[in-house]
Amino acid sequence: MAYFKVNPTGCNERHGTVQVRFDCYLEQTDPGYADHHVTVPVIPPGGYSGKVNDNGNPVDVADYNKWVASLPTETRDNPFCCHFRCFSPDVTDEEIVKAGEEILAMAQKNLKAGELWKNANPKVAFSTSLVKIQASLSRVDTIKQTNFTKVATGEAIK
Repeated sequence: MAYFKVNPTGCNERHGTVQVRFDCYLEQTDPGYADHHVTVPVIPPGGYSGKVNDNGNPVDVADYNKWVASLPTETRDNPFCCHFRCFSPDVTDEEIVKAGEEILAMAQKNLKAGELWKNANPKVAFSTSLVKIQASLSRVDTIKQTNFTKVATGEAIK
């Protein structure tokens, strides 16, 4: 059964609203799971130590590829959909979870149809009010500290 997580890296104040990022994942029993279960290199904190140009790109691509090939790897699940939704600053945790459930159901339906591009959001009223912006910033801080990990509410994709 698919699930979603609130990803704090995508939670921000946006024009007087609270923007929340929902990452949708598939479980091993869901079709398409293998496409999102990937093995990736583990990049050390210092990153690539070889010579790079002014843009930070490796000068010697062969050396860079050799370095990447030498790194340890890890297997992880990537989301099949990352979706952002904006809320008023007084949004409750329950409303965030309910929205996540709706987003997951929509994303699963559109994934099954091969039409993730059809994912949409309800209209939102943006604001330049300093009071709303400050309230949104405060609410974002609490959302980032709340554990919305692996909310399993999706239906199995068939």
